[in-house]
Amino acid sequence: MINVRLDRLPMSWPIWKLVLMVALGAWFEIYDVFFTAYIGPGLVESGIFTTSTVNCFGFAGLGLS
Repeated sequence: MINVRLDRLPMSWPIWKLVLMVALGAWFEIYDVFFTAYIGPGLVESGIFTTSTVNCFGFAGLGLS
């Protein structure tokens, strides 16, 4: 399997590069999730975004946007 092969490889620059790229991608994904959670209520409060916004599937609400 892939994980067994990776465990046998020496920790060279391409392996570190792969690890860093995956970690950086995960950081941006988590940042995006938390940023949306913090900024969403502020957008509703300021009137830019409403809790009754209709999406493309017909659902409504801040949590579905």
